[in-house]
Amino acid sequence: MKRLRLWALLLILTVGFVLSTRRPPAVGQAPPPEEALRQARELIGDSDYDRAVELLEQVSAANPGTNFDASSRLTRAYVYGASYHNFGQARTLYDSVVRDFPGTVNAYFAETSLADLDLMVDGKPFADWLERMDGAIQSAGGVGLQPILRGSRRGPRPVPGLDTRTQEALLYDAYTVVSSRMSSRPMEERTLQLKEQSLELLLYVRETFPSVDDGLDQTIRRRRYWEIEGRNTLPDDTTPPVILKLHPKDGARTGPRPQIRIRSVDGDESQAQLTLNRTMVKLDGIEIPLEQLEIRIKRARYWQKHTNAEDVWMRWRPSDPLQPGPHVLEVRLQDGAGNATSQVSRFTSAGTPCPDDDQDWSW
Repeated sequence: MKRLRLWALLLILTVGFVLSTRRPPAVGQAPPPEEALRQARELIGDSDYDRAVELLEQVSAANPGTNFDASSRLTRAYVYGASYHNFGQARTLYDSVVRDFPGTVNAYFAETSLADLDLMVDGKPFADWLERMDGAIQSAGGVGLQPILRGSRRGPRPVPGLDTRTQEALLYDAYTVVSSRMSSRPMEERTLQLKEQSLELLLYVRETFPSVDDGLDQTIRRRRYWEIEGRNTLPDDTTPPVILKLHPKDGARTGPRPQIRIRSVDGDESQAQLTLNRTMVKLDGIEIPLEQLEIRIKRARYWQKHTNAEDVWMRWRPSDPLQPGPHVLEVRLQDGAGNATSQVSRFTSAGTPCPDDDQDWSW
């Protein structure tokens, strides 16, 4: 899993960033900051690092204390570290972003970059890197590593100034990077516990951020079979998921706001679990957005015999009362190997409250 290049992502996230096809003018000119950042990216891509740094310094000088200044510092820090190998200057710039822009996306990137310098350049213990990454994750509203490794499935908390889409992308990246580092430690440090923790983080990401990426299934299978169970090949998967419960049942009568409940399992030995991004739930032909579904994965511990099943529970309740009369609930599930299953329930809303309307499905 390749980590996003921090400087590139920051340029994309910069407020007011504008794509342009114009060639870079002479460095002596003063283009708008959005254009200057774009030009700097082009110069870095052309390995013209000196001109890029000079242009970025102009951006910071002309826009002190702004998001443009922070993006400029981060991009310069990347150039100093990755291209000039001047890690001291890179660290100084990252430290300045953490100090001058606390609680921002820019500070998050700077903090994770400092953690990487500690580990990869200064050779500090892996535990120190984990602690610093944990702090950066929590500063971005994420759940700490230890609660996740103890089984927590809480989602992130809102952070002022950080929209949900950006937050999910940041945390998805952070958790998967931590998982990857855990599973790829040097042989003398690569314990079964680290591998199991690496897998636990991926399972958390897959459940908590299903709309960000659906490419984790193959990685999870590889971690389980090759790295933990020591198998050389992955068995084929020809078994579709099974829908164990669909509520309301076909033919049922409900109140105006029935709770939609779906329970499914994919438990064959291949470990190609449900691909949440390809889950489709429709009510009267209208798809319910995936992010509105409450999802829990009650998986059995994977090292026990015949307990490879993932027990996936989903629930949703309409915000507005349904019209009295017939309604159609459709569910389609697919696993990572492409095996799919579907089920339809036709029920009737009575238009008056029923006891079931207020009955929540216990996780």
